[in-house]
Amino acid sequence: MAPVSPIDHGAPPAGGWARLSPELLVEDLSASLRFWRDVLGFTIAYQRPEQGFVYLQRVEGAQLMLCQRSGRWETDRLERPFGRGVMFQIYVDDLEAVFKAVADADWPVHTPPREVWRSRGRPARSLSR
Repeated sequence: MAPVSPIDHGAPPAGGWARLSPELLVEDLSASLRFWRDVLGFTIAYQRPEQGFVYLQRVEGAQLMLCQRSGRWETDRLERPFGRGVMFQIYVDDLEAVFKAVADADWPVHTPPREVWRSRGRPARSLSR
């Protein structure tokens, strides 16, 4: 009798590990995957189905983790709507295609894409006097 092959859980992200990968506790992993994978175009790098966990990636390098809520890492009550006060900046090669996928999925959008210019850091100082 041939040995039973283990479930393919995937592999580390194709582009290597991101310097920061947020882990989001989710109420419904399947629904969250429909958004992050099916709408936003992330793919599963690896997963631990027995723990309700997936590690997602995009080809441009963005990575995040989704984990089915279990109460283990919850330090206080979590109430809907989840994610209040957090924003993610995700670089994509084709913003129009991603935004069209969001619109086609009839997903609510708080603020549509726009171009914003802000200052960053301190102004350069001249070395000459």
